[in-house]
Amino acid sequence: MKLQVFGLKKCSTCQKALTWLDKNDLEHSFSDVREVPLDSAQVSKWSSALCPCPSAFAPPAQYGLAIDRLAKEHRADMVMPATEQSIRALLLCELTNPAFALPESSVFFAISDKAEVLRIAGDAGIDTPPQTILHDPHPAGVVPNCGFPLVLKPARSIG
Repeated sequence: MKLQVFGLKKCSTCQKALTWLDKNDLEHSFSDVREVPLDSAQVSKWSSALCPCPSAFAPPAQYGLAIDRLAKEHRADMVMPATEQSIRALLLCELTNPAFALPESSVFFAISDKAEVLRIAGDAGIDTPPQTILHDPHPAGVVPNCGFPLVLKPARSIG
């Protein structure tokens, strides 16, 4: 079987790989991706073959069903999503796979709301910084009146 190697002619790592292939008598051809750029459809196809897990930024139902299928296919005892976006997607698609280690949706969505977390902390007597919630994406004149130091953050980390 002839290997097709894609890389950069002047890349030392690519050169080492080609030297190793030559030294081990492995038949191959080389394509410099600067001279002949890769087709995006082909890269997507390779990526899908290497990583069957969809992006957590895919529509929640699509992501959830794919993760559910993978969990069942690999007989996973536990699936623990690692990012807010993946937790959100799995909660929104409302699957009941017992392998999913997910928080209660009401708790998760409450703690994802930064203003609500600060309000609860303040109600509990915890010092919190003053905050202003801006609903207009172009709040002319509001930011200079806030004072400094100033930190701008989205109201939610996700969604």
